[in-house]
Amino acid sequence: MNILKISFYVLIAIVMIACKQEKRLLEYDLGKGQKLKFAFIPKGTFRMGSPQDEPHRCPGWWSPNETQHDVTLTKNYYMGITEVTQGQWYSVMGYYPFDDSLHCKICWNDTCMTWKIDSPTDRGTDKPIMGVKRDEAIAFCDSLTKRFNVKFRLPTEAEWEYACRAGSNSMFCFGNDTALLKEYAVYGNWYGKNENVATKKPNSWGLYDMHGSLWEWVLDYYGDFSNSPQIDPKGPSLPDTISPKWTRLMRGGCAVNDAFQQRSACRHKIELDFCNSMVGFRVLME
Repeated sequence: MNILKISFYVLIAIVMIACKQEKRLLEYDLGKGQKLKFAFIPKGTFRMGSPQDEPHRCPGWWSPNETQHDVTLTKNYYMGITEVTQGQWYSVMGYYPFDDSLHCKICWNDTCMTWKIDSPTDRGTDKPIMGVKRDEAIAFCDSLTKRFNVKFRLPTEAEWEYACRAGSNSMFCFGNDTALLKEYAVYGNWYGKNENVATKKPNSWGLYDMHGSLWEWVLDYYGDFSNSPQIDPKGPSLPDTISPKWTRLMRGGCAVNDAFQQRSACRHKIELDFCNSMVGFRVLME
């Protein structure tokens, strides 16, 4: 084989590698200067939940079960590299949910209160969209699906944790040292101190703010984990009959929580229509 042929095959190989690498990050133009970026998440098997000796495991009624079990995800997917921002939300939906002072009604026993953004520092094009109910997050995904003819949706709880861990089996995506968490997560702040997305380090799969910033909606109903292996789990098909009010799930911790609520395995069961300045979401693309 002469030099010319060798050079040709080398060039073809370089082009093929470049094409594969290019598909590791996809980008969709939403208009108005906004783009939604996705990182490739390879199918695989991981340990979901947390070991019994993990510090501050299951710290409250809202995260009562983190039983470790093997999960296999049989399909590759793409995950939004950041939580959906206010600029991205507005370019698709054309309104801000937090502009309605009665939008978020939070009830505890017989006491109800409304929530709205009362801090100008929570507003900003590159800050995460907040005050979004789960159904509104789904509506955003549905709008993207219709626009681009590609399936967008919320991740399942298993897909979310797998993407968060990015191959790790530790308390956080980077290990167990809480002293390093400030490098990866926005947390421990006062209300009204949300930060722009992607100001911290990403995990090894290129995803930002999987720890901290905002709690993120997932698809599943809440259910206790068993220790049996699971394949492509989607959670229970119906809400819990014992506690039907606290039936949906959020993951990832938020800016006002402490370090241990940012753990990869930490779960938050909550009402279907809950919303406040600590709740947002990110998008999965099939």
